[in-house]
Amino acid sequence: MNRRGKHSPSALPKASPAARFGISDDALAEIEETVYQHLDHKALRIECTSSDVDRSSPTRALLANNIAREAALQLRPLLTEAVCEYAEMLTRTILEHRGNRPDVHWKAIADQAVTFCERFALWENSARWLYGPLKAAGLDWNNITPLTKSAFLTMLLARTFLGPYSQPALSTEAEIEFVPELLRRKIRHIVRLAPDETAQAPPKLTEREKKMFDVILLGSRGMQYCRELENAGIRPRKSGAWKGAPGTYPTAYMDGEPWRHRIQDEKSRIERKAAGYHSPKVAKLADE
Repeated sequence: MNRRGKHSPSALPKASPAARFGISDDALAEIEETVYQHLDHKALRIECTSSDVDRSSPTRALLANNIAREAALQLRPLLTEAVCEYAEMLTRTILEHRGNRPDVHWKAIADQAVTFCERFALWENSARWLYGPLKAAGLDWNNITPLTKSAFLTMLLARTFLGPYSQPALSTEAEIEFVPELLRRKIRHIVRLAPDETAQAPPKLTEREKKMFDVILLGSRGMQYCRELENAGIRPRKSGAWKGAPGTYPTAYMDGEPWRHRIQDEKSRIERKAAGYHSPKVAKLADE
């Protein structure tokens, strides 16, 4: 008897990859179709020239093995490019649809990119890219033996991008960390350049502040600044920190502290408010 409640984690359907990233299934499908089309187009153009392959093999089977190894060598960087393209496209799509959703960690994007592209390192998906080089050498599928398949996959997976993402890892060599690090840098670079939609809009100046900012733009300082405020018909406030202040800015300036300090603080606050401010999130990312 199944004792799991109908709302237990095991009974609930798992969220689709698209849902985990806050995008639609169609958007994710479009990314995957685009990445595969680009990979397939480049992989079908692989050529193994005479300088690439040892064609002195005594049998056609051995020649097929040599071609398989060379074709796999040329496929490896194409698979890495596909992983990077997937990660870039997914990152940009997430940013376009993020709204107020929680941030997505870069490794989740990298894992998704590798999970999709690693399937093309399997024989059933990559063998079609071997046919062109074989045909160019006057060979066909009849010349492929289990050793040919083994030579192809061994070279294709050697120090491959899968690394620690593969379960179990295909290798523990340090070179494998190259692709994850490349993805991390690419993803974070795209995020840094994206506009921060969570940033608050710069606060608007009040009518009084607009008049004061017009005076500030004149560039005057000290007593001259206070005289120009007076000429513009602007008087000190009578409440808050300004309670008990003289009736005009020039008089307040001449009376010294604390009014000179109040005048400078007010001037600096209006300048900052007029200029707006940068999102703390964007500033933090720029410093990382």
